[in-house]
Parts: sequence; structure tokens; C-alpha cells
Amino acid sequence: EPKILFRNGFPAGGAPGNNGPIDAFIYKNGKKRYLLFYKKDDNSHMPNLYRRIGKTPEGTWGKEFGPVKPSTGDEGPSVLKIGKSYCMFTDPFESDSAYVFVSKNLKHWQRKTTDLKMSHGTVIEISRETAMELLKYGNSMNSSSNDSKENSETKDGVIAPKPVFRDPIYDGAADTVVIWNPLTSK
Repeated sequence: EPKILFRNGFPAGGAPGNNGPIDAFIYKNGKKRYLLFYKKDDNSHMPNLYRRIGKTPEGTWGKEFGPVKPSTGDEGPSVLKIGKSYCMFTDPFESDSAYVFVSKNLKHWQRKTTDLKMSHGTVIEISRETAMELLKYGNSMNSSSNDSKENSETKDGVIAPKPVFRDPIYDGAADTVVIWNPLTSK
């Protein structure tokens, strides 16, 4: 059953001054350590990114660390580790390209601009084999062909209609989250 995992003592949402967490991302950092990254607006009219540590993905969550600096109104954090560095991809207010904040210790961050064009995209680690399949699939979709059916199907079947998920209440698909529970296989 769905439940709220973290509230920060305030209502959720992105309204200036409500301190409510929004755009949360949980990163597994070891066997029993989880990092919760989120955005909040502390009435500065410049949302900032923060993090907390927990022993399970359900919390409870420890004290707040942050904000991540330099901030430019970044939101939608998505984190993975490349080598010894944590890489947090964000959707900044001031740019059409994603930023990546890089840190070796989760305290000091260096911001870099990327060439990724995404809005609140989730960055995940995949195998080389999966990447090659996706690239092959992408190339087949971009190839020129007079047969439109060939461009609308994969070798295994029909491409899913877009968006894959649509919120029936608010008629939108922004900031969707998919969670897989290996215990229940749902």
C-alpha cells in the first residue's frame, strides 16, 4: 500500500516558503545505507537540494545536510556513482541542459554543464549490453524507410504509446516514479 516516506515536517509541494520536499530520489549507498536527495523552497524563491541518510529506503531519515552549492534553482535530482565520485544530475531553472554536480565526499560539490536535454529525467546505471541494444533500437527508429510500419515496431513488437503513464486525476505525466518490490514481484 502506498505511504508517505518523508515529509520534512511540512506539506509537500513546491510553493515558496513551505519547505515541503519534492522531487525526491533515493540512492542505495552500501548494504544498509540510503541517501535521500530532495528539493525544497525555503522562501528564498530559489529552490535548493538537500540530502538525508537512512538505514532503509523507507526511512527513518537522519538530519538534513545541504543545501548543495552552487545552486541555481536546481530540481529533479538523480544520483549515481561513477568511480569514486557521486554524480547528481539536475534540471536547472537557468538552462535547457542538465547539470551534473560531482562530489567525492557528499559535502563539496562541483557543478558541470552537460549536453543532456532532459527535464526531471532519472539517470540509471545500465549494462553495456543494454546500452548497445538501446543504441541499436534508436538507430533503427531513426533510419529512413518508406514503410512506416517498420519504423513503428521493434523486432519484438509494437512500441508503447506515449506517454507510458498518464495521471488520471491531473492529466499529466511529470515526475513519474516506478518502484519495483523484489519481495512481492510487483
